[in-house]
Amino acid sequence: AGENAWIDLVVDPIEGTNLCARGEPGAICVIAAVLDGEGTLLAVPECYTNKLVLGRDLRQHLLIARTGEGHAYPPLGGLLGWDVKDLAAWVAAHRGKAIRDVVAMVLDRPRNQPVIEALRSCDVQLKLIRDGDVTAALLALDPHHDVDFTLGIGGAVEGVLTAAMARCYGGYIEARWWFPPDTFTPANRVAAAGFDTLGHYDTVGLAGDHVLFALAAVTGNDLMHGVRFERGGTVRCTVISGQSRTGMVGRREVVIRRNG
Repeated sequence: AGENAWIDLVVDPIEGTNLCARGEPGAICVIAAVLDGEGTLLAVPECYTNKLVLGRDLRQHLLIARTGEGHAYPPLGGLLGWDVKDLAAWVAAHRGKAIRDVVAMVLDRPRNQPVIEALRSCDVQLKLIRDGDVTAALLALDPHHDVDFTLGIGGAVEGVLTAAMARCYGGYIEARWWFPPDTFTPANRVAAAGFDTLGHYDTVGLAGDHVLFALAAVTGNDLMHGVRFERGGTVRCTVISGQSRTGMVGRREVVIRRNG
């Protein structure tokens, strides 16, 4: 990087602030970054998006059309336009399991009640979370976990952070703007800022070219230990990081020794 190079960042200092305040599992700190001219992170306002997150193998099954260069595209109109039952059946077919064995993770909010009820009606196993949809997305992207997909309405900024992770894991995210019923001002502001309020954004649209991410567990979850304060002033935490250029994702234990 040159002397005047810049780094574009998207940061969530504590994703799951309520979880952290209560000392419950799932709070993380997460950051996504791109280097000067090498990548893009969509600068979204503080609004909501409806999001779907899939792992690498399901992304590969999505590819229904290819160009001569080998690029591929998801179904016309995106997966969020599918009926929930059709989506669950598609996941079940490509994961080689019955629909009743498909596991979906959804943020437990009143705005997500329609999708929760739709998933229950087709006998999908539901894991409801009170906070932390970036962590939920991570569980869907990680091939060693049993979450098949995450679905539902959450923060738009968290969608960009998830897209950076998806690029590194080889997974897929799709997002559409969602505005509370009977409120037109947020939609007008987003449209005036140049965003497509009717279409959808996929992984590359949210985080393009070369991106990096890193996250650390604050309170432990199914993948990582939280921050641990040990004898002698030693602090340990688990960090997961990745880069899209190589598709490498790694985890390590970070040890900090404090004096005094």
